[in-house]
Parts: sequence; C-alpha cells; structure tokens
Amino acid sequence: MTPLTRLHQILRGLGSLVVLGLGVGCTQRDPLGPEQLSIVDLGAVSELARPIWFGRSPELLVRTGSGSSRTLVARQVPTGTTRDIVTLGSTTLPYSVDYRRNVLICTTLLGPEHARVTELRLDGTVAGEYVGPSDATDFLGVISPDGTRLAFVRDVGTADRYQVCWRPAGDYGGPVALVIDVGSGSSPLQLSWLGNDRLLANFEDVDDSERTTRTGYVNGGAGEFWALADAFVSSTPDGRWVTGVEGPLTAGRLFIQRIDGTGRTIIDTSGDAAIFPEWSPDGQAIAFLAINLTTRETRLKVALLPPLQ
Repeated sequence: MTPLTRLHQILRGLGSLVVLGLGVGCTQRDPLGPEQLSIVDLGAVSELARPIWFGRSPELLVRTGSGSSRTLVARQVPTGTTRDIVTLGSTTLPYSVDYRRNVLICTTLLGPEHARVTELRLDGTVAGEYVGPSDATDFLGVISPDGTRLAFVRDVGTADRYQVCWRPAGDYGGPVALVIDVGSGSSPLQLSWLGNDRLLANFEDVDDSERTTRTGYVNGGAGEFWALADAFVSSTPDGRWVTGVEGPLTAGRLFIQRIDGTGRTIIDTSGDAAIFPEWSPDGQAIAFLAINLTTRETRLKVALLPPLQ
C-alpha cells in the first residue's frame, strides 16, 4: 500500500481512529473562544487536502474540480475572493510553496508504487524534478524557512519503510541526507520545519492507529519522540509552537501548544471536526479544513490568533 493511498483511507474513514489521550507533560488550558480570536470562513471546498499558504501574502491555495484536470485556486484572507492560479493534472498533488523562487512543491505520481517531488512554475511548466532511486516514492516536500533545503518523506523499496530526508533546494540531482528513519508499519500524515535545522514528522501506526510525532536535526543530531494521540501536527516557522488535531477525527479538536509540550490550548471551532491545520508564515494564523458533523460539508477556515507568548 502506498503512503498516499493510506492517507486517503484515513480521510475516508473518519471515525475509525481512537482517542489515546494527551502526551506526557502537556498542560491543558481553557479553549480559545470568540472573545479571544476570530475564525474566518473562506467557503466550501471539494477536496480533503492540505491548504497551502501562498507565500507571505494573505491567500490560501486549494484544489477544485474533478477528473483528470484540477484548478489550483487562491482564496484571499479574510474576504474569500478567489482567483485561478494554474490547472494541474490529477497525478500532480501540490503540498507547499517556495515563494522565493515562486514555485509549487508537488508530489507527482509516476505509477501505482512510485512518485517524485517536483517543482512547478505558476504557469504550469515544470521547473525541475528531484531524482530518486527507481524503487523509492518521495512525497510531502516542504522548503525550509530560509529556502535552502527541501525536506521530504521517502518510502524505500516495497517494504513501506519510511525515512524523513532532506536535500539542497533546487539541486534536483543533489545528495540526500537521512534525518529520521521511521521504519515500517507507520504511515506519514504531516511534515514541517522547526526553524531551519530541525524537522517535525507526524505518523500514524497502520495497524492500531496510534500516532507519534518525532523530530530530528539536519546535521544528524538526536531529536525528540512524542507518543501523542495527535494527528496532522505541524510547527510555526520559528519552531516555537505546534498545532494539530486532538482526539478521533470524527470530532477532531484543533489545538496549539509550545514545542516543549506546555500551554496546550483548544481552539473553539463551533463543533466542527478540524483536519489539516497549517500555520501562516508569520505564525499568527492557522488555516484548516472544518467538517460539519451533521451535513458532512467541508469548509476552508482560518483562525486569527492573539499574540502568542
């Protein structure tokens, strides 16, 4: 089973995951409600896919359409005004943006068991393809805050053995460095940078749905291992705060906490189940998909946060 297939199964089977409790050392605080933050509704979306902040501008990228052609659309924050960016094939899955070079970081499916990280210009032409072994699947590509490194997850061979790696950004045939050897049996959910020298990876165990979050340094230094019951964990660009989804995805609760595990705070989403939270480049807002548990409608929303200490 490919990692992308497994992720699609997780999203289709909302409700199959179990609550495992908070991580050791987390301190719970009262939810952030309407009097402390604003949640902006940017409209319905047709796909369960990670929203992408479009560089440092107040826009979010989402895919629309179906079949062999999808349109990547930018929605302005907070008005929801839309504009078309580029048309993509169904085998091209955007994951992040390198706003310095104005390229999309995508996963391109080359077959049922093979994919590569590619860069697309905003006119749809290919800027470059990061070459990997013929038996490897590379995906979840994300550029470091300083623009010098590309991090990604590699599925090695046919044993579903996952590795978190990095390579120089824009060097399509350059060397690959291993950061975290996850091993077999866990499917990746999210990858993000903690500053410019550390990575945070969130995984789910394929057999029992336990979730873990690990960090690792690009120079090979040891990182932390968190046995948390949280999904889609990602960090602010400066590595000080993380966000994620707590509990079963049928009623996933959006949270923030400091990287040291303190100050865990629930963000009130008015009863919607939250998935795919993503920090803005300035760390002052979180985009996420909100699923209405009655109608099953999915909407793109943004939580505008008070200053974080």
